[in-house]
Amino acid sequence: MATSNKIAIVTGAGSGIGRASALALLREGYTVVLAGRRPDALAQTIVQAGADGAHALAVPTDFADPAAVHALFEKVLQDLLQNAERQHLRNEVLDQLRHFLGQMIEQRLRLLPCQHHR
Repeated sequence: MATSNKIAIVTGAGSGIGRASALALLREGYTVVLAGRRPDALAQTIVQAGADGAHALAVPTDFADPAAVHALFEKVLQDLLQNAERQHLRNEVLDQLRHFLGQMIEQRLRLLPCQHHR
């Protein structure tokens, strides 16, 4: 896959606003990583992109699974970034991943029922 200098990761890219956003970014010349839980829906987004679909990478990802999110970023690093860029951006991307996962865990903890013990 040829890549542009502009890379976007779109979550929920298999339907709705996520798909529409991914298609718009592809039309604007971005290389777009399509992330979502349903591989068939991500593949359909690529089909709908027509020729621009050559600049899309579908990565099935369940954002409730921290290991899957980490695998998504690893895929981006491996498939889309050149070696020099990869070295430079790896720590930055991993820091962003840690921040994202921390926020996700914090939000999930807030949803847990609290029981007061005496």
